[in-house]
Amino acid sequence: MRKLAAFPLLLVALFLAACGGGRGPDPNDASFWQVTLRQAAVSPVLVNHALAVGENRLQVGLLDREQVPILRAQVRLQLYRLDGPAPVLVGEREARYVSLRLSFVEEHYHPPGTPPHTHGPGEGDRVVEVGESGVYVAQFAFDAPGTYGLAVSGTLPNGRRFGPLPYLFNVLPRTPEPMVGDPAPPSHQPTLRDVADVRELSTDAEPIADLYTLTVAEAVRSGRPTVIAFATPAFCTSRTCGPVLQAAVKPLYERYRGQANFIHIEPYRLREAREGIGLCPVPVFNREMARLGQGLGRCPPLPADQLPPPQESWNLETEPWVFVLDRQGRVAAKFEGIVSAEEVEAALRAVLAR
Repeated sequence: MRKLAAFPLLLVALFLAACGGGRGPDPNDASFWQVTLRQAAVSPVLVNHALAVGENRLQVGLLDREQVPILRAQVRLQLYRLDGPAPVLVGEREARYVSLRLSFVEEHYHPPGTPPHTHGPGEGDRVVEVGESGVYVAQFAFDAPGTYGLAVSGTLPNGRRFGPLPYLFNVLPRTPEPMVGDPAPPSHQPTLRDVADVRELSTDAEPIADLYTLTVAEAVRSGRPTVIAFATPAFCTSRTCGPVLQAAVKPLYERYRGQANFIHIEPYRLREAREGIGLCPVPVFNREMARLGQGLGRCPPLPADQLPPPQESWNLETEPWVFVLDRQGRVAAKFEGIVSAEEVEAALRAVLAR
């Protein structure tokens, strides 16, 4: 998952007291939340780029002293409201471990000045696996914006217990991207009707043509549920985009393609990415960044005549994302970063049943 440097951080995150120690082991004591910055044997990290009022799929990662992810632990999350005179417990959950095998697509394409697309989709491309990553996921509802804290505890794979460890963050009135219940932006991204080769739309090693035939605007008018994946298998530095597309989206397409629409959108302009200019957001992904020439690298601003109306942008700040839309084109569920096929399928089945 990539966090684009042009945007300010929306969360206040602090590192933790040492594993199993530190001041104030009781989260109900205000001193527990007076966090001192120091290296810790186990450090929680909030993976969500932003949280807002309403239901949220909260994701926590665990890091060791070398900042290496700790996988396959058992994790319990206690959520506290911290705006008042004393901490108030508002919910607690056993987190579910969700993992992916990390990979990226190594593209083989012709450099500038040579004839493009002299091989078919995926020919010469290869998928490179680079290990596993995982997050600890729980659903939490926030009834008001403000300052919250997580008390994170659990058991490591070696059987050692840790925590509770404090982690402070802010909850916003709204997230930058569409929220659950919002109408989906009626985007008009390029489709196969607009290009000569699917590789102009996708860095997937084995692209499925059906994922590039409908605009979002067409899908939301279709009366069918829709699954939309914003992911870049070749340029995703977290190496989670390709696995999300491969493990969580494509199998559902094969299972539900007669009942729902499926769309894949690359977040970055592929010419600039492939030529090494930079990771420059397409306007459907983030119109303002495209307008200003923001991104990672030397991104040229897009002229006004290439920008869609503001309401057609998803205003995303990270990737990958998967959205599930209901039959009326409203956002029924959204998943940032690592997600399982089971999570997306549960959301899709729910909207199919309505």
